Amino acid sequence: MIHFFGVPAILFSAIVFGCHLTLPGVVVPSVPLLWQTHKFSAGTFWMLVYVLYYLTIDFIGCAMFGPVLLGMYATGVKWVLEDQELARKKTDGTAPNWTGTGAALKWALWVQIASWYAQIHPGHAILEGAKPALLDSLGGSFSSRPLFAFYEGVWFLG
Repeated sequence: MIHFFGVPAILFSAIVFGCHLTLPGVVVPSVPLLWQTHKFSAGTFWMLVYVLYYLTIDFIGCAMFGPVLLGMYATGVKWVLEDQELARKKTDGTAPNWTGTGAALKWALWVQIASWYAQIHPGHAILEGAKPALLDSLGGSFSSRPLFAFYEGVWFLG
């Protein structure tokens, strides 16, 4: 069950990191969930890849997990935009650097560290007594594991 919390936390904090890394000149148009236009970022790219991949392996699973991914992405974008705006106010309107105030990046880093620790030490070493699947298949761990963790939670809830 630790995967149900740890994997999404790792994914979400990675999205926050990715939303800071924009591609110059590419703007994503506003959609109702995202109240502001924002630049196409690594976070945007990752979400598109995840959704397209999950659509190919399990349409119904993607239909259930897709809104969760979109919520993570929308929240990550919102935090980055708010952080950039706060940095702009602190610098008297001049354009902030890509890190903004750095608060969102610091938060995401701490969540990454805590989530990886929880997954590996208490999760695998103590509770499961098994080595992490990350050691067997790095690609599988990052590609299908978030959907599998979602399934694990849905199964647990009945």
